Amino acid sequence: MKVLLLKEPRDSGDEADPYMKELASCGHTAALIPALSFRSVSLNELSERLFEPERFGGLIFSSPRAVEAVKSCLDSQRHRHSESGSADAHSLCSGFCFVVDE
Repeated sequence: MKVLLLKEPRDSGDEADPYMKELASCGHTAALIPALSFRSVSLNELSERLFEPERFGGLIFSSPRAVEAVKSCLDSQRHRHSESGSADAHSLCSGFCFVVDE
């Protein structure tokens, strides 16, 4: 049976997508079609708040995209500090950090 798999492909290098692998093991042919697109909408506000950790008691990552957004802010901050020659002195996890997954 031919199956349409509507999801973002996994970024796991050479390893096959687990859904594609499972469907193939059952004799199905799957076509993977990325159906959604995600973009961060408030990176400036997130960045401002990340670098004021004393204002918050913790940080909760509720999805992989939340982690990607924080990483983007940290990469941007690191880039700015390397250009200016100043040290990166933030203490992001001075409180609690939690990761929530299904």
